[in-house]
Amino acid sequence: MKNETLIIIGGDKRQEHLLTILQNDGYNCEILNKSTEKLKDVISEKRYVVLPVPVSKDGKHIYCNNKDFILSFEALGDTLTEKHILFGGGFTKEMVNLMEQKNIVYYDFNNNEDFLIYNAFLTTQGALKLLLDNTEKDITRRNVLITGFGRIGKALSLTLNNLNMNVTVCARKDTQLNMAKYLGFDSIKYDTLKEKIADTDLIFNTVPVQVFDTVCIERIKPDAVFFELASSPFGADKKQLVACGIKYVDGGSLPGRYTPYSAAEKIARITENLI
Repeated sequence: MKNETLIIIGGDKRQEHLLTILQNDGYNCEILNKSTEKLKDVISEKRYVVLPVPVSKDGKHIYCNNKDFILSFEALGDTLTEKHILFGGGFTKEMVNLMEQKNIVYYDFNNNEDFLIYNAFLTTQGALKLLLDNTEKDITRRNVLITGFGRIGKALSLTLNNLNMNVTVCARKDTQLNMAKYLGFDSIKYDTLKEKIADTDLIFNTVPVQVFDTVCIERIKPDAVFFELASSPFGADKKQLVACGIKYVDGGSLPGRYTPYSAAEKIARITENLI
């Protein structure tokens, strides 16, 4: 494996730790997250291209926490050939179409269940830190509403319930609601959200759909805290929340913010296994 060549592009601390981990494992790799000046030359020398998780936040450009690093997926695609193999998390349909047109093999980490489950628990750890940093009250017995009961919603519900918080799950599917009830949580559907919201102290949104309409937002308690854990278009309009005096906490990319080494280690192991 020491002869395998990789280029890591964009991202946050996860990508930087990934570089160190892969280099320590004997791979010939480097990172590109400062400038795109040498993109074409570097890409031509490498076989494997490791993009961030998520690959993009706007659907067009490669995600990078260095705002001076600007690279569109289209521009990256112009430098790729059939010899390249891409890794990343959350390729859009447009990205997939481009890669298929150029016969480029790709692997989406978001199709790996082991990665998604681990990422959900890392996200939960980050959410817990955000919770403690954004309240001055004892969190036990507080009324918590979690919208969405996917992997992150489940992990978060279990964790907060174990901390003796009063957890209510809001979900769309009957199977999710039944599972929530089986695990001991109160559960409601989205059409009754506006009725429950007035009694809620802490709100964690995990679904990338604006389920909190104007009526819901206006009924949120003035001292409640809204934690946004989903990606665009998010669960509510931030401007509306702020206008109503609700404290809004951005919970995007939590594994990259609080547990980047562990997140990178999981990505490294999956990448190495695939190679």
